[in-house]
Amino acid sequence: APNGKAPIVGYAGFWMMTDEAHISTIASHPDWRRRGIGELLLLAMIEAAAEQNARVLTLEVRVSNQDAQVLYRKHGFNIVGERKHYYSDNQEDALIMTTPHITTAEYQLNMGRLVLYKDAWLVCQEKDCGRKYPIKNDIPIMLIEEGDKYVQMPVERLIAPV
Repeated sequence: APNGKAPIVGYAGFWMMTDEAHISTIASHPDWRRRGIGELLLLAMIEAAAEQNARVLTLEVRVSNQDAQVLYRKHGFNIVGERKHYYSDNQEDALIMTTPHITTAEYQLNMGRLVLYKDAWLVCQEKDCGRKYPIKNDIPIMLIEEGDKYVQMPVERLIAPV
């Protein structure tokens, strides 16, 4: 990294309301997009929500953001509603997406596969694995929301042991 510090490549956060985790934000730095950062952040949010005893997760996504919708569907989110003129910058509508109960055996089995995916992602980044933009010596940092503040967390801290 140019300043001697690891780059902040993305951030995510959610808030809890009874047994529902509402993902309020997921973003990755433009220079780091299309490299799995958003998916790692989403997986970290799902795991953290489960640790907080969430039964479901929900979020809003722009109607035009097809890539994000595909990612969310991959991880069990389904469209359950729409919010008209939700985004203040251009009045775009938002889709409301929600998971099934994340405590079910079926969802937990899928999450087990996703933890393996996260481990494989990091190994591929370290060894290059033919990826277009491998992480070399810098350790990417994610910003994770904790209450009313964000804390920096190295990506490898997001990985659960298998």
